[in-house]
Amino acid sequence: MKRKASGTSSTVNESIDTPPPSSSPTMLTEADLNDLPWDPSERKRISEYHPDQRDEIRKQYLIKGPCQPRGHTFPWRVIGNKKRRFNPAWFNQFSDWLEYSVKVDKAFCLCCYLFKDHVSKQGGCDTFVTEGFNSWNKTERLSLHMGNVNSLHNKALKKCEEFMKQDESIAIAIQNKNNFVKNGYQIQSSPSKSTTSRNNTALLVIDMQNDFVLEDAPLRVDGGLAVVPNVIKAVEVARQRGFLVVWVVREHDPMGRDVEVFRRHLYGDGKAKPTSKGSKGAELVDGLVMKEEDYKVVKTRFSAFFATNLHSFLQGAGIDSLVVVGVQTPNCVRQSVFDAVELDYKSVTVIVDATAAATPDVHAASLWLMKWQVTKWKESHSIRGKPMDSTISFLI
Repeated sequence: MKRKASGTSSTVNESIDTPPPSSSPTMLTEADLNDLPWDPSERKRISEYHPDQRDEIRKQYLIKGPCQPRGHTFPWRVIGNKKRRFNPAWFNQFSDWLEYSVKVDKAFCLCCYLFKDHVSKQGGCDTFVTEGFNSWNKTERLSLHMGNVNSLHNKALKKCEEFMKQDESIAIAIQNKNNFVKNGYQIQSSPSKSTTSRNNTALLVIDMQNDFVLEDAPLRVDGGLAVVPNVIKAVEVARQRGFLVVWVVREHDPMGRDVEVFRRHLYGDGKAKPTSKGSKGAELVDGLVMKEEDYKVVKTRFSAFFATNLHSFLQGAGIDSLVVVGVQTPNCVRQSVFDAVELDYKSVTVIVDATAAATPDVHAASLWLMKWQVTKWKESHSIRGKPMDSTISFLI
């Protein structure tokens, strides 16, 4: 999570942990941790829950990440004689904290909800916690809410970061490592190091969408269709072994307003509009099915980590090892791997025959470059538990 720093600032004396004294007692309730409200407008304040449950509730919300219904059709309202609406591009700009309520058509802040039970109205903080923000013509209020380095928002954001670093209170329960080894799948940063627990690992499935894979696709990766069976198998095995499956997909505005400059000629009236939101081309290729327990990340650039909440979500879920499949190797796969290494993931594995590029030579060259990013490669038969001596591995 990034905190906005500023030059001059006034000191904020409010504590984000200690609520002000109340003249009347508050009735505390116990929460069903399996049924916490997802829409921010429907949530109770953290202070209304029993103190023994508050950290667990924070944990659940941090694991899920901000409520960002990117596929929602955001309604228009007339504000100042102009039609305005929530802009989903703000999810990318403020990915770590911005939330949207479908129920009330308002924006909220996850960090402030979790760690500021009582806030002042300075910088619109209270608006983003309890009332909701919907002045879509005043987008500067989003930045104003973040404020300076000593702002209430940034104090709450820091609390979120500190909370997520407490591995034992955030991480998904780790299963017995010995049983994991017996299952025949090991992820190592070097041959001498111990195995990584299955529940610390996520499988990233990158851009396995119709517009990148099918024969007549506008952005077809020539080798994409051939690796679909291996990607399907990787997802199947990952689920069997308790890995978190993360679907990383591209979805763009049909007019191409959030697309790289070099691709904007493909958008607009009469154009192909690859992976436009809601289009057939943006859907996963046949054979790949997203399940309720999976996680979806929408990106608009090569890297799965660029302007998304993926890293903060994985941190909250206790993930420190990644397995990567998908297309295409020199662009989205490679850039995501580079960023994962820079973000200090303990192990990053690329399944060689479950990734693809335009040609075998380009694929091989891209894998070779990833070697120098401290990445381990394996043939997909290693993920299926076959003998390790038949795998391709480069350990740096």
